[in-house]
Amino acid sequence: MLFVKNVLKLGLVLACACTLASCQGTPKCSSADVQATLKDIIAKQIVVPDGPFPDSVANDIQITNIRPEHYDENIRKTSCQATLKVPMPEKLQSDLNEAGFTGDIRYTAQVTDDSGTLVDLQDTQDMRLLIGVANVPAPKPPSMADAVTQYPAGIRTAILHNMIVSNGTLAEQLRFNKPDEFSFLSSASVGVFSPSGGGATYQAAPPEVMANNSPGTWNFNMDLAIARLGTDEPDIVAYLPGVSLPVCQKIDTQLGIAPIPEVTTDLSPFYLRRMVTLQDHDYVAPTKPVPVLGGTGIDGQPFACFKSVPLNMYVYYYVLVER
Repeated sequence: MLFVKNVLKLGLVLACACTLASCQGTPKCSSADVQATLKDIIAKQIVVPDGPFPDSVANDIQITNIRPEHYDENIRKTSCQATLKVPMPEKLQSDLNEAGFTGDIRYTAQVTDDSGTLVDLQDTQDMRLLIGVANVPAPKPPSMADAVTQYPAGIRTAILHNMIVSNGTLAEQLRFNKPDEFSFLSSASVGVFSPSGGGATYQAAPPEVMANNSPGTWNFNMDLAIARLGTDEPDIVAYLPGVSLPVCQKIDTQLGIAPIPEVTTDLSPFYLRRMVTLQDHDYVAPTKPVPVLGGTGIDGQPFACFKSVPLNMYVYYYVLVER
């Protein structure tokens, strides 16, 4: 379907696009210059999933039933209303079974000091509807950074909704046993990856995001506290040690963190532990005070990528449960 770009961040308000159309005298709602400028404004704000709105279709945009609503003589400005019909490109008609969009629009035409005409497309309910009918662009292939950040986000949702909220599972009771370790759980309900617990999917990180080009191993535990995040209780965190430098840089850049934070203390004995129950041992939560992961770019940050200086390794972390 179609969608309108350049939408203001504050809600669904269409960005008022203004363009000069050269004309003389009093602006009229139906003047050729005003109509040409108005069509140009609309066409430039509409794109289709596979690229810009085709010129051939933009030329067929129809503005009919044009009528003036108000004229302000002091500032030589005319307020107008009309019916807009935006046709659908032939390819999308067959793909999406959508013929086009028809609705009312409002716009103004105002004489400028240099004898031009300023055309301003206004926000209307129908133009907002066009945004909705337009839907969204075709999804972009996820980046390698997205492959890292989205996975623990899904696990966090599973823990909060399916375990802590629904079943009252305590944070200390959570276990991150892999599917082949489910039989060691004291109860399936405490298994984050168990269908009877959190129902999250256990998977390795893709080789493309790792420095060694091999599948990455996620570690989950509550051995560290993230500095200035919640209390001094240990947080339940997902760690992915060994991500590549480009992926680490991309993640931090998206978070507005630069340069990559460096941790000079070797904390790997803490973030490499697994919060699991196995045949020969059960995870024991640490007692306070617990080691703190912090520093510039990490303090108060629920997820980020840092460099372990002693190991010369990049580590991504994501807080699953703040405490």
